[in-house]
Parts: sequence; structure tokens; C-alpha cells
Amino acid sequence: MFSTSVISTAPNYIIAKYIGINNVLENSLWNVGDFYPVGYNFLATNLPVAGNASVTHSGINVNVPAWRHYSPVFLGDGQYYTYMGNLLLDKFPPYQVSEFGDGTQIHNAIIIYGAGTLFHEGTGTGFMNNNNADRGKGASAKHTNPVQTHIVSHTTLSSIDGNTSMDNTACWTQSTNWFQCLEVPDGKTKCKFGAKMKVHRNDKLRELNFGGLYCWSENQSAQDKKVHYIRIKSDDASYTLPTGSLTGDQAEFNWCGMSSSDQAATGNANVPVYITNHTTLTATELQTINEDDIVNWTDVEVEFTLEAGTSRTLGFAMYFAENCSYMYEGDDELNDPDNTKVNSGGIHIYNPYVRFED
Repeated sequence: MFSTSVISTAPNYIIAKYIGINNVLENSLWNVGDFYPVGYNFLATNLPVAGNASVTHSGINVNVPAWRHYSPVFLGDGQYYTYMGNLLLDKFPPYQVSEFGDGTQIHNAIIIYGAGTLFHEGTGTGFMNNNNADRGKGASAKHTNPVQTHIVSHTTLSSIDGNTSMDNTACWTQSTNWFQCLEVPDGKTKCKFGAKMKVHRNDKLRELNFGGLYCWSENQSAQDKKVHYIRIKSDDASYTLPTGSLTGDQAEFNWCGMSSSDQAATGNANVPVYITNHTTLTATELQTINEDDIVNWTDVEVEFTLEAGTSRTLGFAMYFAENCSYMYEGDDELNDPDNTKVNSGGIHIYNPYVRFED
């Protein structure tokens, strides 16, 4: 059970901006664009709400206004496509999945889910080898080399090296992640974030999968990362993620992802922000929610104290963390006549928001 603090005390609607500051989530209702994104996306590219409505590549929509997509799961050698697991849902009951061409210009919820059995037969080839638990190990600061992104996004292990198998149940890949970068108004000391959320009773999470929302920031060198998160989990799950001040591999291989700064090397807002490979991490699990407690739409909200300072930035993300052992299984389970369909489970999210307060 989650505590009563999970119920929102704030109205769940679009928050007004502070003038001249990018401090609210844009396109939070997924109602801007020609088509909603499916299948794959370029790593962390951005598209402004004003201007182009969407971007397609080879007939597939690869971007929507405001939201950036992050995943360490590359789909092929010599390419920069990363896996993207999401669908849009109609706002009203019975919340049917929207048609690809009808998923814009109206209010939508999003459902995020995992990649399934992407490590087929537990092997990989080429320089984009996904089957490499310590990929990116030792890389530091900010860089734009996708080959060095960490495939392991979360772990309870104390160390990871070249002998760590991807079928380890103590490793997770953040296979789907949508995020935005915000400016924190000077003088604000607290942040509240949340959304309406649910896990459908017919699409429950596999036991070791989890997901939800989180906010994060880094210091200027991007070596020290602060993460505040909500975790929605299976009722059967018994693992505990490492929290508090972390160093070593527990810092490097937990909450890997993008910088909270929206400024890329070229100064062009349309190119990817930097991937951060931090060396120290402070992780705070603000709320743990069992899926059976949110089978209906539930207002979820948490609060944390911001780091002091000026010219601060904050990242906000909706994420799905998939256990690597599930992804490593290959097609074996899917070809089992007694188990013909293995779903990752999914998390429904409607109108996420971030609020800055005194």
C-alpha cells in the first residue's frame, strides 16, 4: 500500500509558466503533432511545440513536439535508432488505443511498456552489441557517443564487469523513457511532480519490471547526479533498489540517462543533449506503489526539496525499467505452446506535471 501522500493536493491541469522561463512540461496531453511516435526513435532529439508538428523517417514517426526519447536499446549496427515502447490512449472510457493517425490534436494518455525479448538467444554482433552488461563502464563526464551508453540502467549488484551476464535478475534496462528539461525559477525551494496513473488489471507488470516518474539534476561537470523517483511495481516483487549516496558501480549503473540541461554542444535545441555517465549518485525513492492499488486512474504526486543555487535545471521523465533476464530469454518463451504470449506489462500516464514552489 502507498501512503495518503500519494494523492494529489494540486489540480491536475496545465501549469502556467513563469514568464520567459521554460519551467513547465509542454505537450503534456500528447495532443500536438501529426502522428504519435511508434517503434523507434533517434536518441534524445527534440522538436519545438511551435513549428513542425512531427518528424517521420522511412514512414515512421520518430518525434513529437517537446518530448525527448531516451533508450539504451539500439536496434541495429551502424544506426542510431533506439527502441521505443508506447501507445496513446483515448481520454475517455473505455480508453481504447488510438489509431496512429488519430493520436494527435485531442487529449491523450500514454501507455509505456518494455522491449520484451530483444536479446534474442543472448547474443549480439557489431559495435552496437546490446548484450554487454558493462557497456559504457569507465566513461565519465558528458559525451555524445551512443556506443558508450549504459545498457544496464538499474542494478542491485555491487559491481559489474565483462563477466556479468545479461541474464542476471539484478540488472534492468530502462528500455522506454520520455523526458523534458526544465529551468528552475530562482528562489524556488520545492518541487512537486505527478500525473494520473494506472496499471490495467489485464496488463500487469512482469514480476521484476517497474516504472513510473522521476526528476533529476546534475552538477556542472555532470559527475554527481540527484534522482527523486516514483516506482510502480508488481505486487509480487520483493527486490529493493539501492538508495541514498552511492559510489562505484552502484552509482555508475543506476539511473543512467541524459543530462537535465537542454543545452547541447552546438547550441542547437534540435540535437541531442548529452548522455551523462555520473560517478556519484544520490537516489531517493519518494513513493513505492503496488500495481493492484492503481487499477483505476489515481492522482499520484510527490514532493522534494530542490538543490540550492541559481541557473538551475531539472529533468523530468516517464520511464519503464525492464529486467534484463526477461530480455535475455530470446524467443524461447514466445515459442512455448503453453506460453504463447509474454507481455512486459504497461503503465498508463495522463497529464504529467511539474510544479515549483517557495
